[in-house]
Amino acid sequence: MPSILIAPDKFKNTLAATEVADEIASVIRETMPDATIRICPMADGGEGTAGILASHLSLQPASILGHDPMMNKAIIRYYESADTCAVDCAAIVGLQMLSGSRRLTPWKATSYPLGEFINEMLSKGKQKIIIGLGGSATIDGGIGMLQALGAQFTDVDGEPIPAPICAESLSRIFSIDFSGMPRADLARRIRILADVDLPLIPYGQNDTGLSSLSFAPQKGVADSDIDTLANALSNYIDAVDEALYPPSNQPRFQGAAGGLGYAFHRVLRCPASLGAEKIISMYNLFNPRPDLVITGEGSFDNQSFTGKATGTICNHASSANTPAIVITGRSSISKLPGNVTVLTTSPNPPVSSRNTNRTHHPDHTPTRQEALANLRATLRKTLPPAIAASLQNPPAEPSTETPTTPPSATASTPPATPTHELSHKYFQTDIFKKTIKKIREKL
Repeated sequence: MPSILIAPDKFKNTLAATEVADEIASVIRETMPDATIRICPMADGGEGTAGILASHLSLQPASILGHDPMMNKAIIRYYESADTCAVDCAAIVGLQMLSGSRRLTPWKATSYPLGEFINEMLSKGKQKIIIGLGGSATIDGGIGMLQALGAQFTDVDGEPIPAPICAESLSRIFSIDFSGMPRADLARRIRILADVDLPLIPYGQNDTGLSSLSFAPQKGVADSDIDTLANALSNYIDAVDEALYPPSNQPRFQGAAGGLGYAFHRVLRCPASLGAEKIISMYNLFNPRPDLVITGEGSFDNQSFTGKATGTICNHASSANTPAIVITGRSSISKLPGNVTVLTTSPNPPVSSRNTNRTHHPDHTPTRQEALANLRATLRKTLPPAIAASLQNPPAEPSTETPTTPPSATASTPPATPTHELSHKYFQTDIFKKTIKKIREKL
């Protein structure tokens, strides 16, 4: 009786983590009724993080009127108790907030509404504000949020940069005055959960090529404008370092959510951690150790190993010598941690340049119904034989080392271990034929 852990992340813009998990569990129950199944929908700081935290912290759904990243009026949904609240930044300044007539203009998008939300929570007396960083539509390095919280930005002529400040003003910043901000109080109350462990911009000898710039194309920034954005963010960093001596050495999490991690961690000094590790710890995911882990996300690529849920789970499974299966809409990884099998639900789309495989291509984004149909078809056809292959050899004794997500200097690519793939010879084996026979009988 195998024990199977089902812990997928969302398929972005199409399926929630709970929907993916339920579909996987349904197929396993049909074909392996004796299996012990544990379902743990995942998040890593992006969409869905606050909901998972709410279920563990007994927080209730709530909403207030605020703004989206283009400063349109919007309903902000979050979770709260008397003294605690949890919110995804994506629920305020996320790509998910812009659809239909609400179009994203990346250089004019601002994180100002997140600062407005924090001010509202402070006025309500919240002593603990947990913010998931991921899925943002902004590229402003958090300047909008900081301005809403009391920071004053001026240009070289000493003229104030008016609110709401946005990314197109990054290069205008000459000096910043943080004296009007309650930085110590904010650092005491706010906790952030980042979806990536990357710098704001590539830096020094530790440059891996991945940073907040890697995610800019999926927010609408043209490849030809990436250097302009890098220079603008560098100007912003210089102004911050001038105001808050000593200069930053670009510690962890600063590239999360279009640079909101930089504003929280560098400027406000708020405690930060990886969202995926926090959720794994809350679930106590690998205790007891399962015989097989099934995870997944919409796009499985090198960015998955910068702290995101699927890559982090794969690393934990590899460290525990537990086989893992990744269900994904598309994959562009050639080297994986040991014992990992990848099943894709659709052909790989064109791969973008500039260090990202997640550039937004509206023409290639399936509807929810299409994504669900593709997922079901893939699971019914390929999941049972993949499970059988993964369970053929019992897992070895787990490693005594505590699995950790490597820091940003080494986290851009997974360990160079051989990819675990289904061999064509496997489909000729008796176990495969018996599995298919059982499936046909169930159907």
